[in-house]
Amino acid sequence: MESYRDYLERLQKGEKGLNPFLDFLEIRLVDLKDGFAEFRMKVRPQYLQGAKIMQGGLVVALGDEAIAHAMMTQLKPGEGLTTIELKSS
Repeated sequence: MESYRDYLERLQKGEKGLNPFLDFLEIRLVDLKDGFAEFRMKVRPQYLQGAKIMQGGLVVALGDEAIAHAMMTQLKPGEGLTTIELKSS
């Protein structure tokens, strides 16, 4: 398994296929710094719910990815992370 550092470096270079979820939703990394990650995604018609607003779960997923990637910049070798609870209001 590659290290988070290696993964993040490859992601910053724009390499595809590293994270199938990001690829599927066409989420792209904009900025990554120590403890910070910014992602963007286009709001496509298939992401809209009945009121023509982006489905809330996608907003939560985008936030979850940003938080996870920001945390990866803070991890020491051998440490890992996972989302065990996620809430949205």
